[in-house]
Amino acid sequence: DASGTATLTAAQVNDGSTDNVGVTSMSLSKSTFGCSDLGNNSVVLTVRDISNNIATATAIITVFDTIKPTVIAQNLTVYLNGLGLASITPEQVNNGSFDNCGIANLYISKETFNCSDRGINSNTLTLSATDASGNISNASFTVSVLDTFKPNVIVNNNLNIYLNASGVATLTTAQVNNGSTDNCGINTMSLSKTTFNGTNLGLNVVSFTAFDASGNSETVNLNIIVNDTMAPIIIARNKTIYLNASGSAAITASDIDSASSDNVGITTRTINKTLFNCNDAGSNLIEFIVGDISGNKISQIVTVTVLDTILPMVNTIPANVSFGYCGADYIPKLPTATDNCGDVTIKQ
Repeated sequence: DASGTATLTAAQVNDGSTDNVGVTSMSLSKSTFGCSDLGNNSVVLTVRDISNNIATATAIITVFDTIKPTVIAQNLTVYLNGLGLASITPEQVNNGSFDNCGIANLYISKETFNCSDRGINSNTLTLSATDASGNISNASFTVSVLDTFKPNVIVNNNLNIYLNASGVATLTTAQVNNGSTDNCGINTMSLSKTTFNGTNLGLNVVSFTAFDASGNSETVNLNIIVNDTMAPIIIARNKTIYLNASGSAAITASDIDSASSDNVGITTRTINKTLFNCNDAGSNLIEFIVGDISGNKISQIVTVTVLDTILPMVNTIPANVSFGYCGADYIPKLPTATDNCGDVTIKQ
């Protein structure tokens, strides 16, 4: 029975014993059986008459256990390890299962879990219990498989990136990631900043974050160095200038520039000669230099043509002379004159 006990009476064993004056009593050598008696048992039936005559016979008593175990299972939560694995045992699941003759074996339908089993109550399994008689019973339970391991982030630190012709540089997670791992694999990666321009030249601290499918994340900061190695595009023009009344002329770099440009903007425009005088009249080759904030420079030779278009100025003119007769000798005074570029030639 449910208590693991069975009782036997002599009447059950007796199969028509008789006596000439009548049987007065019957007894058994064993009337109570337990789980240790499973199977065949030899039992002696003793029969007495009123004269105390005794006769015996042996019967085979077969003891069965047909009561299935009562299986009680409990739900479990397990955590994946660094290799993405977790395991359970029947003993962890068993929550007081019992049997009238004791449970011989406990089994579970699945013992090992991996990343594909993740989730709350994501695994419905069976706990099975058997007794020595082969009776079996089952109970369902759930296993929640959780991953609480953060990704192991490995990055390329002190990474150099370069502005393009538009003055922009982009950064990708593929450039930053240097073999980051996770026990269940990295799901997504992100950067706190991906686009850089001329205002970001030099050192920038950027955050790199790796996420796994369970929402675990790990963030590290790294140095991103933004460089500009593109020289400006120089567009210059030749220039014609005119000497003033003092015999001088001046130009600036802006007079030479003709829409020069740079991906991050031009910061300096210079020429190697800005002042000209009468000695420079004609064509002059000068160097026009354009630079940006990163120190990239480019130069071009241009022609500055210096012209003097100011006429000499006559200061004094000799007075008119009338002699009234021919053959007179006269040496007049020459006129006097000045010019912005120095001496003038005067001839009569």
